[in-house]
Parts: sequence; C-alpha cells; structure tokens
Amino acid sequence: MATFDSSCADRKKMEDEITAYGMSLMNPPSSIDELFKILQKVESLLKTVSQEPFDSTTSAIQPLMKALVRNELLGHTNEDVKVSVISSVTEISRIYAPNRPYDDDRQMEEILRQTVMTFKKIAVVNSRSYRKVIRVLEVFAKVRFTAMLLDLENGTLIIEMFKNFLEVIRPYHPTNIFTWMKEIMTRLIEGSDEISVELLQLLLDRVKIDNQMESPIASYLVEEVLKDCAAIVKPYFSDALKSMSFEPADYAQTIALLSNEMPKGKEMMATENAPATVHCVKVGPSEAKCCELARQDDTHREKLKDTV
Repeated sequence: MATFDSSCADRKKMEDEITAYGMSLMNPPSSIDELFKILQKVESLLKTVSQEPFDSTTSAIQPLMKALVRNELLGHTNEDVKVSVISSVTEISRIYAPNRPYDDDRQMEEILRQTVMTFKKIAVVNSRSYRKVIRVLEVFAKVRFTAMLLDLENGTLIIEMFKNFLEVIRPYHPTNIFTWMKEIMTRLIEGSDEISVELLQLLLDRVKIDNQMESPIASYLVEEVLKDCAAIVKPYFSDALKSMSFEPADYAQTIALLSNEMPKGKEMMATENAPATVHCVKVGPSEAKCCELARQDDTHREKLKDTV
C-alpha cells in the first residue's frame, strides 16, 4: 500500500511540474540560458512518461503541448533551443503514438519540417545538441514517425530528409545511426503510393562511381535501402534513368543489374555474399562499429578510378 501511495505521489509531482513548465513556456523567458534550462528539465520529465499514460498525465501535458508549437519556441532563432523544443515534441509524439499528438496538419507539417532540419546536426558529434538529435532520430525510427510524414503527402519534405541523411552520415557514426536512417528511408519508400523521379535520381546519384569515392558510407546506405526496396523501386527505374545520362559502368553493380531487369544469378549472389569490411572507430570516449565498406581503402579507390 505504501509503495502504491508513493508511486501516486511521484506521478502527481511529475504532473504538477510538467503543467507548471508548460504554463511558464507560454511566456518564455528572454534569457536563452534560462529558457534552455527549462527545456532541459521538460525533456527529462517527458522521458519518464510511458506510452498510454494516465488521463491525469495527458491533461498535465496539454499546456506544454500548446506552448511548444508556438512560433516563439518552435521557430526560435537559437539552434540549441530549437533542438530542445523538437526533442520535447518528439517525446510527446512518442507518448501519444500511434496517434498523432496534434490534429492540425499545418502544425504537424511544421513540426516534421523542423525535425528534418534538425537531422542536419547529426554530423557534428561534439555539439551540445548531438545526443538530443540522436535521440530524436531513434524515436523517429522506433515510433514510426514515417506514417505521420506519409499522411501529409509532402514529397518535398521526404526528399529533404533523404538528402540530409546522405549528407550527414559519417564513417565514425555508431552502427545504430546507420540502422535508424536505413529503417526510416526504407519505410518511407515502402509506404509511398508512388516513387518520384527526383527521389530516385537522388539515390542513383549517390551510387555513381565518382560519388562512391567521395562518400562510401552514404553510397552504402543507398545500396542497402535499394536492396530492401528493390521490388518497389524497380518499376520506376526506367523513367529515372531516362532523365539522366545513365551509363551502367558509372553505377554500382546492383543498380546496373536492376536497370537491365536481369534475374539474380551468380553475379548478384556473389555481390550479396561478399563480406563488408567493418572498422572500429572512436566516437567520443567509446568505440563503436561503423559500416564502412572496403571501398574506402586506398587500393580499392584505385580500382574504382580505373573504371571511370
């Protein structure tokens, strides 16, 4: 009985704090440091709230939900503040999943637009907001934010997300970042009614030989996504390739095989079964495995140059 009473008291304290912070953020402080501290506390509190919370907890979150989407916060000029706001909204979305936290399509579109922009910061591992951005990426993948994005039918925003992922992925990133990006990209392709030529051009451009040498990890990400979605994207390949100066020799073997509509044979099986070289790289104080292909080795780069 004492344990139950203690649990109820803790929950009541947490709800009161969330409500108080929500009310204070309706008129946020002008001091960026003070505002950032409040948002830090809000994020910490929201992380303790499980999905399908008590009705009293849902009610306590309402003032905070209204405050976070106001332009004073969602459109804040300070990047660290903006990331903290997106992080808090992401936690709220996790709590409400699988339902949308906001019914207004315009609000959801702006939230997702700001979230996509936030992913640009993944490349900067020493920034103050890095861990928060990674947490947003993780929740985005695990809570299936992709369904919310697809519901908006905003192809431009989807392409922007793909671009950001391919621009920021680095060999020194932990494997889970690569995996979450791959899951998000795959779900967006699988859930789309049709695949745009612009999106396929973006993907094809990343597996071109020259671009493989520039960013092997980004090329590998595209190859893995295309392998998972081969049956879906294959019907759209011809239109995408017609709009490009497509030379099979310029692209990865798997793409050339798909564009020629050749069945999987010994060559394809050899490609799929070939082991990828995995290197351990330092990420801060710890070591993490990263999917860095053997293409990045100097000897392999020379082979790629010879084919151009």
